[in-house]
Amino acid sequence: MNKLITGILIGLALAGVAVSANEATITVALIAAGAGWSLATSAALIELHRNQPSRTAMAAHDTCILTAGISGAMAAGQFV
Repeated sequence: MNKLITGILIGLALAGVAVSANEATITVALIAAGAGWSLATSAALIELHRNQPSRTAMAAHDTCILTAGISGAMAAGQFV
């Protein structure tokens, strides 16, 4: 269910920006994308804790999240 809601929120965000690129639309799109990302992260953490992961698995998970954030910032030209 979380995956469906996440997909819908991110899809709405992309569709909104494609239709109109004014300030209000972009703001709402960023809010929707952030909510989708939050749900996806929560679902991943819940799944990890169900399986009682080792410290190495948790460190790998955190490293992936950090790498994704830095890569996104670099791709947007915000972090060099």
